[in-house]
Amino acid sequence: GIRTHKGQTVQTTIEAGRKEGIAEYLQQRGESIYESSKREPLGKSYNRGHELPGVVNEPSFRFGIKQSQGEIGKQVLFPRGQGVDPPEVHERYVRTHGDYAPGEP
Repeated sequence: GIRTHKGQTVQTTIEAGRKEGIAEYLQQRGESIYESSKREPLGKSYNRGHELPGVVNEPSFRFGIKQSQGEIGKQVLFPRGQGVDPPEVHERYVRTHGDYAPGEP
């Protein structure tokens, strides 16, 4: 291989942007006016302000609805014997989704 000039390391790059003391305080104070710094503080997840009901905190709580044993997932997603959609349903689908049948203008 060819020897190349070793540039700056990651450590020196990170240290160059680090501020300490008064400079750090001034930067934090300057950024405190932005709504995003209040809503999305660094190192924490986005706070949307949702309040979940107390039942969610119970250990026995589960999300979703339990299905009966007779239903197969494939049949729920892709039911058989439904037939072709009526023309008005197809026209509405074309208008809302822009999805034409093969060869349809």
